[in-house]
Amino acid sequence: MSIMSEGLVDFHTHILSEMDDGAKSLSESNQMLKMLVQQGVDTVCLTPHFYPYKESMESFVTRRKKSFEKLMPSGKKLGIKFVLSSETFLNDYLFHTEDITPICMNDSNGDYYLLTELPLQSSFSERTINRISKLIDTYSVHPILAHIERYPKLVKHKTIINQLIDMGCLMQINLSSLQKGFFLKRKLLRYFSDNLIHVVGTDSHNMEHRQPDYKSGIEILQKSLGDKMVKQISQNARQIISGCTI
Repeated sequence: MSIMSEGLVDFHTHILSEMDDGAKSLSESNQMLKMLVQQGVDTVCLTPHFYPYKESMESFVTRRKKSFEKLMPSGKKLGIKFVLSSETFLNDYLFHTEDITPICMNDSNGDYYLLTELPLQSSFSERTINRISKLIDTYSVHPILAHIERYPKLVKHKTIINQLIDMGCLMQINLSSLQKGFFLKRKLLRYFSDNLIHVVGTDSHNMEHRQPDYKSGIEILQKSLGDKMVKQISQNARQIISGCTI
C-alpha cells in the first residue's frame, strides 16, 4: 500500500472560519477540507491563532467552540478526524492564564503539547530561551515550535534546535517550505534525517494564496528520504494527538 493512501495528518491549519486571518466563511472551510481529503489527509488539527495580549483564553475558547460546531457536520460527511487546538503566540501575557490545557493537544499518556508561535524577528537570545523554559515549567507542556523555517536564527543554528529539543520542545515545519529554494530545502531535509523536525502541516489559510497543499511537500519528503520518513512523521503526529481526536 502506498504511504499516501494510509491517511495523513495536517498538523497546522487555519481552517476554522471567522477565527483569525484564515478561512473567512464556512463555505471556504469546506473547500479547504475537501482539498485535503483529496490529497490523502484524514486528520486535521484546527489551530487558529491565539494572541493572549488581544483576548482572554476563555473568550478564544468560546469563539473556537462556536466555529467548530459549524464545521463538525462537514467533517463527519468527509470522514475527517479533527483535533481542536491553537497556534499560541508566546509572550508574557500568556502567563496570566492559570490553566492552558484547553488550547493544547494531549496524547494518551496525558502529556500536553502546545503549538507555539514566536515573534518572527526572534533572535533566540537567552531571554527567548528562558521564556520557552518558563512555559514548560509553568504548565508542564511540550512546546511545538511552529514553522521553524521562518526563524532564520533558529534554522541556521542546529545547536539551538538541539538545545530546545533537550528542553522538551518539538519542531514543526510548513510543507510549502520544501519548495522555497534549494538551500532551505537541503537544510530542512538534513534536519529531518537528524530527527530534528517532528511534525508537518500546511499552515493553510484560504483557497487563494495559502491553499492547503499537502501533497506537493510530502512528495518531496517521500522522494528525498523515503516512505520510512513519511511514516515516522505521521506516527509522531498521531502519538501527540492520540488523546484528543474528535
